[in-house]
Amino acid sequence: MFIPIKKSATLATMSKYLNSTLSKVSADKLASHTPSAPAPSHLPDSMISSVRLLPENERLILFTRHSLRERSDGNGFASYQLPLTPKGRVLAKSWGRWLAGHLPYSLDVDSISSPIKRCIDTAQLMQEGAGLKRDITHQSLLVEPGSLVTEPEIANPIFKEIGVLNFINRFLQGNLEGTKNAYQGGLDILSLFIKTSHSMGI
Repeated sequence: MFIPIKKSATLATMSKYLNSTLSKVSADKLASHTPSAPAPSHLPDSMISSVRLLPENERLILFTRHSLRERSDGNGFASYQLPLTPKGRVLAKSWGRWLAGHLPYSLDVDSISSPIKRCIDTAQLMQEGAGLKRDITHQSLLVEPGSLVTEPEIANPIFKEIGVLNFINRFLQGNLEGTKNAYQGGLDILSLFIKTSHSMGI
């Protein structure tokens, strides 16, 4: 998901935990951001079509999940130890290469990632694909309990007891102990984006 932040052309890349990158680009590169070459066949069409919706003359953040990972343990829970699949590693690197080669934005800035290894790997592989090697800062707000859970010792047992869908429904109804409302959680994530861009001097 690309999020416009403020005028001036930049790109921020984040892994869902994500990776975040911000950088200025020259005005002549903003003449058009229509990709000039087809994407590799293993990149989903949805990833490419979303790029065509990007505004011009805006600073942007790409906020994305980690790449494809190994299957969960069968109980519906994705262990922190689950790594990227071989295809997921290829996908992340190809995505970074394609973004760097076909967009009028620069990825040549530091990244932010969840401390989970598959997320860090996604950020690193995207950088490698773009021909970069930048710092990757770990941010706990981008992983469970994330920006919505305030008291994990209360919310986590409920999650395990009632399952994902019931947990989400109760959360959206405002009937879930140990959490904050979705509006405040969203503001906290946006605040992270803004503070990050300011810390990079943009």
